Amino acid sequence: MYYELYVDSIFLVNFVMNLYLLLLVNQSTLRTATRRRIVLGAAVGALGYLLPFVLPAPPLVRYLTGVILGGGGMLFITFRPKSAGSLCRFLRSLLWYTFVLGGLLSVSGALFFGGLEIPMGCMAVMGVGALGTMLISFCLEKRRGQSMNGACLVCLKNGSRVVRAEGLIDSGNSLREPISNAPVSIMEPAVFSELMGEEEWPFRAIPYRSIGKKRGILRGYRIPELEISVDGITKQFHEVYVAVGEQGEVVPVIIHPELMK
Repeated sequence: MYYELYVDSIFLVNFVMNLYLLLLVNQSTLRTATRRRIVLGAAVGALGYLLPFVLPAPPLVRYLTGVILGGGGMLFITFRPKSAGSLCRFLRSLLWYTFVLGGLLSVSGALFFGGLEIPMGCMAVMGVGALGTMLISFCLEKRRGQSMNGACLVCLKNGSRVVRAEGLIDSGNSLREPISNAPVSIMEPAVFSELMGEEEWPFRAIPYRSIGKKRGILRGYRIPELEISVDGITKQFHEVYVAVGEQGEVVPVIIHPELMK
């Protein structure tokens, strides 16, 4: 008994399924990956799946080599984890979505393709995977909209000046820069002074409304770099607008929720 394998079909199916998985992991972990890195990571993962078929080694060694180099390389290229904790978070998400999509494929095969008697074709596998990915993505967006608020760590950089502070992702913050319509976060005056110094910087007027005061104006500035860390995963931004609020805010930095999208 022997099996005839088509390398191009195997690579295509694994590449597309890896693409689905990486899109879901990226969506559930602050969207830190670019499209280019997602595509490249999916390709590396698909190549890793082919290694067990070509390596001259015992079956278990070949399998483990393919999983480690393929799956590990896929995560490192796509997300560039900066710590063991963030790597574990990405790996946990990847394994979970692999389990969910694998379950959907098994159920679909049993219901519509006669189980093991009639194996699913490449197009069927990719089609079911696409439907499953869209369904999971919809659930993730709905969950994100319901629980947008959350504590985070913020790192602000201005040349050699680096300021670290507690932050809050606040869905109630709807401030925007009036000309570019860019989202505006809020920071305490003490944090701004520590970051930017006592020098006078050009500013934009940021209109706002709040409970207890119908309207007002805040001074808005563009800061060179801002990093947000949640559960060990860091997302980086450049040239971000911030408004200087009042001393004694709930937290030193209030992040606009759109930055996390």
